[in-house]
Amino acid sequence: MKLITVRVERPKFRVLFLSDMHFGHRCCDEKAIEKYLRLAQEEDMRVIIGGDLFEAKLRKSKGRLSEQIYTPGEQLAYWKKALKPLAGKIDAIVSGNHEERIAEEAEIEVLKEVADYVSAEYDPVGAWVAYMYNQSKSSRHIESLSIYATHGSSGAILPGGKLTAAYRLRWSVSADAILTGHVHQFTATPGEFYDVVLTGANKVIKAKKQWVITNGSCLKTVGSYGERKGYSFQPVYQTLVEIDLSGNKPEMKILAI
Repeated sequence: MKLITVRVERPKFRVLFLSDMHFGHRCCDEKAIEKYLRLAQEEDMRVIIGGDLFEAKLRKSKGRLSEQIYTPGEQLAYWKKALKPLAGKIDAIVSGNHEERIAEEAEIEVLKEVADYVSAEYDPVGAWVAYMYNQSKSSRHIESLSIYATHGSSGAILPGGKLTAAYRLRWSVSADAILTGHVHQFTATPGEFYDVVLTGANKVIKAKKQWVITNGSCLKTVGSYGERKGYSFQPVYQTLVEIDLSGNKPEMKILAI
């Protein structure tokens, strides 16, 4: 896990969580990827990448080897070119199980190659990103909101099982939002954790909201191994987090787009 701090110049901004693109699979929705990459270039947008941008088939993998239509090298070239315009906007990149397959076979961390190319922070397991905004130049008060991002893991088919796997991270992480991928279905559930506030005149135990989100994908279920396995069909979605640090407490809105 890597801690990453990002000082934003504007109190209102958006964070686009991109994961499970699976570029290289014959059922990948490449037009959707292009749409999300255009959205990521908007002025108020920040980006966190949650793994499985690549498709990597092994003989032990689900589905046929022929479902992979681009080699890892071709995929790496694509993502370097596609993400270069986002240099400076990508706050963190974490690895997915498909990138880990490539690392296991060839000892190459392809998303680290991408991160180095676009000057982004990389951690193969997880990234805790803290966004900070100074509300006044004459004040030392800094409002903040934090997001923990990791790829996640689950073999569940139904939404409840997928979210339960992501929810286990609440035992370890006290971020305002936990973002995971892997399960190819958008879900979002609020919860609470408790923290001790020692600043100011009163020392209190304060409840804080915490969202747990699983992300969608750009891989169509119909026609892929998912249909053969009986996975439920899912629309193409990615997660957008709208953040407002201008008030007395941080505000956050979770959207599937």
